[in-house]
Amino acid sequence: MLSVLFMQQMRSLVEIAGLWNPERLAAELDKNLSQLFRSASDHPITVDGTIGVLDMGRRRLTYTSLKGKGYLLREGQLHKLHTYPFSFGEGLGASAEEHELELQPGDRLYFLSDGLANQRYPAQDRPLGTKGVTDLLLSLQSLPIHQQKDALLTELHRLCSAGLQNDDVIVVGMEIE
Repeated sequence: MLSVLFMQQMRSLVEIAGLWNPERLAAELDKNLSQLFRSASDHPITVDGTIGVLDMGRRRLTYTSLKGKGYLLREGQLHKLHTYPFSFGEGLGASAEEHELELQPGDRLYFLSDGLANQRYPAQDRPLGTKGVTDLLLSLQSLPIHQQKDALLTELHRLCSAGLQNDDVIVVGMEIE
């Protein structure tokens, strides 16, 4: 439900208001969602995420991330993308600045929800966690980007084999040509 509200607000800002700047989008989304959530619930409701514009012609990513999970893999090294320690809906989005990345052919970008890190190991009572996710992403690097989806799904099914999936899982991966 939160994802639907978030995407509806995003669509409205992009298509109707014509906003394309990640910094302005983050500020407006945060303001709109904090007002909407404040009136809908006594409990804090927030959304973690990254807003980005990918300019393939200039090989540039411009993004703003509020507790988002994003990684750049370059030359075998996995780098966590900058993120702010607050979420959409907390009313702090106007203080988030956008960041730019110059991309190179062969770079891989990954954007994830927290669902994969929150998934629990079948035989243990602990989540995969951020380290487990980064290790998993690094272990996939010998595979072409289009084959990584199947490898990730296999790992997710293994993690879920002893029980139900306990969170939404979104992974977007891309390779720069």
